[in-house]
Amino acid sequence: SEGNPLFVVEALRPDAPAAASKVQAVITGRLARLSRDAAAVTGVAAAVGRAFTADVLAAAAGLDERAFVAALDELWRRGILRAHGLNAYDFSHGRIRDAAYAALGPPRRRHLHLAIARALEGGEHPAAAAIAAHYEQAGATAQAIRWYERAAEAAQWLHAHADAVRALERALSLSGQLPAGPGTAALQLRLLTALPAPLLALEGYASERMALMHTRALQLAGQLGSEPEPPLVWSLAMAALVRGEWEPARGFAGRLRARAERDDDQVLWVESDYLRGIAAYWPGRLTEARGHFEAAMERFRPERRRAHVLRYGQDPELLSGSLHRISLWVGGLMLFLAALYYFFVHRYMRR
Repeated sequence: SEGNPLFVVEALRPDAPAAASKVQAVITGRLARLSRDAAAVTGVAAAVGRAFTADVLAAAAGLDERAFVAALDELWRRGILRAHGLNAYDFSHGRIRDAAYAALGPPRRRHLHLAIARALEGGEHPAAAAIAAHYEQAGATAQAIRWYERAAEAAQWLHAHADAVRALERALSLSGQLPAGPGTAALQLRLLTALPAPLLALEGYASERMALMHTRALQLAGQLGSEPEPPLVWSLAMAALVRGEWEPARGFAGRLRARAERDDDQVLWVESDYLRGIAAYWPGRLTEARGHFEAAMERFRPERRRAHVLRYGQDPELLSGSLHRISLWVGGLMLFLAALYYFFVHRYMRR
């Protein structure tokens, strides 16, 4: 058995092939004795993955209710699948799933992954990452990219920044399979514009990957003759601040303020105030910084928090409030130190 208990279990079954000497052969022989409908459902289950629901299996298998229930019951009785609660199932062993998936030809696999993706789309709470992966395996590149974008948004809202970056980078990689042209370039620019927000949490604005992303995004914007979108400009401003380039950062913040006024974008208005506050705070202009932070907090609305997090990767109410309090504390400390200095100098001079 080579230490594999599955082989022992399978070999001792009454219906095991007499001459089977390998685990895979035992499992393949067992699958070959399934009814046609049960074999079809097994293939669907193998394409879904190790865990799945009966609803998804039924939608992707395309059988009528009676035939599907009979097939699912057969798989459960034969120990191919095991039940978890009322509606959830998985394979009794990963090697069984591997054998069932290996038995599918490439056209059948693509067909099943497409059917599964569509079945998952119709669920009450679509799992964007799983849908994207199935569309990718089905060769439906455009749909896969769209769902990877949705997966990145869902991950970023949950602060799963690494997952968001992986989803966006996978979408960006897949975009290379699309026909070259302005439409594909615009899609790639959109993905590059969305990347800085989750990438900031992982690597910061001084990372080499962030710099490469900025360069590529600006090149695409130049090729398209389009104005960089606010999240990209915001990211460029923060990168400049990290490098201590105050004037360029203030220039980017000014561009965002002009865009906010032009489009009456309240989210962008708050973000531009926050940036202007940071650009004043770090060089030590605390009074000016407090004014910008106060303006950001005054304009912020809780119902727009999701837009801030998804587009800019931060909660400006929390950050502006914190920096506003720090600037007040530092300003008060400086006044105290100045008064203390004046007291000692004045006293020393009188002596």
